[in-house]
Amino acid sequence: MPNLGFTEIAVIFIVALVFVGPEDLPKLARKLSRFLNEIKRSTQDISNSFMSEVDEVNQKVNSSENEVADPVEDFLSESDHDNEHVIEDHTDVEDYIDGTETSSDYEETPSEEKT
Repeated sequence: MPNLGFTEIAVIFIVALVFVGPEDLPKLARKLSRFLNEIKRSTQDISNSFMSEVDEVNQKVNSSENEVADPVEDFLSESDHDNEHVIEDHTDVEDYIDGTETSSDYEETPSEEKT
């Protein structure tokens, strides 16, 4: 709403008084007031409706994120667990090759038995 000072309001009142007349000015003021209140109410209703739709969409987005995030987190957790085993096995094989660790899991099996 524009900022109106006393002078601007007085000029508007005098112009309205000249064009409308002293008898119809109160009726015009009431009609103008009702019109402005109706516009204010309508814009508030539209704003509330818009905000409720935005909230509903946000809730749907959040629930969709959770539906997608849970399986992805499970997959990543499983792959991290699998990667840990691969790294451990790789380290064990390196240690065995270097000769720093002997393990029965990595003992050589004879390719041919001598008879």
